[in-house]
Amino acid sequence: MKFNFISYYLIDKSNYEISSTQGTLFYCSEENKACDEINKIGYYVVDKNTIYTCKLDNVNGFYCIKENLTKDDNQCDEQHIGKLYSKNSSDIISLCLNYDDDTSSLQPEAISVDLTNNNISENYIIKKNSDNIFNLDEGENYALINIKKKVITLNPNYKNGLKNVYIDKSTYKVVEKSETVNLEPRNILEINCVNAKCSDN
Repeated sequence: MKFNFISYYLIDKSNYEISSTQGTLFYCSEENKACDEINKIGYYVVDKNTIYTCKLDNVNGFYCIKENLTKDDNQCDEQHIGKLYSKNSSDIISLCLNYDDDTSSLQPEAISVDLTNNNISENYIIKKNSDNIFNLDEGENYALINIKKKVITLNPNYKNGLKNVYIDKSTYKVVEKSETVNLEPRNILEINCVNAKCSDN
């Protein structure tokens, strides 16, 4: 499959036409070259009006849908854990990693990360939410994800050679054990991850 523009294309494989709702997602990195079929669960973000969410379930198998942010998707709160949002006056899209209203502070704590075109690959954890697009089972509280250039996917390939994965609780970013010496003890979270699906110790 080839297209004239570098972009994502959602295709209905029954007729190989472009779909505006649901189908198979392709990414074309070069004009008039064969496109790559997307096969990883996650979010593939173009802008506020073009977001592809790829899922796996027992009914549809692996599939992707096209979505957009609405005016209600404007903050990281309990309803947006694991979801994308953007402040109404901003073009920046962010991912809500967790929202904790059970804190000792007067204000609930929202933890999120902004998506940019940065080519640097970074790992985070994301709290299990009601949509559960990463297919976490009972007892699995977090998904270990990779973020790179507005693409958010599970990262089962992360390995640190240790039993536990170390998290900076203030950002939900994955850190190496050697980096925890620079963190306050209350900001260190240790979790156990198997194929990017994680549980508390």
